[in-house]
Amino acid sequence: MAVYEYICPKCEKRFEVRRPISRADEATMCPNCGTKSEKAVCNFAAKVPMVVDIQGKKISMSSKIYSD
Repeated sequence: MAVYEYICPKCEKRFEVRRPISRADEATMCPNCGTKSEKAVCNFAAKVPMVVDIQGKKISMSSKIYSD
């Protein structure tokens, strides 16, 4: 079993559902309003590592070079 994040297109609520990997891409109903919701793309699944710079902005490791 894995945990997947979904987002409702109507009320924009994000919620998690625990289900088998074989059912990962199936839509599910929003617990808030009952609208059919699709799996959200989450940062955890991103292939490019993310870091936070000193101003608190998310940046890609490959988008900025740090030097002294």
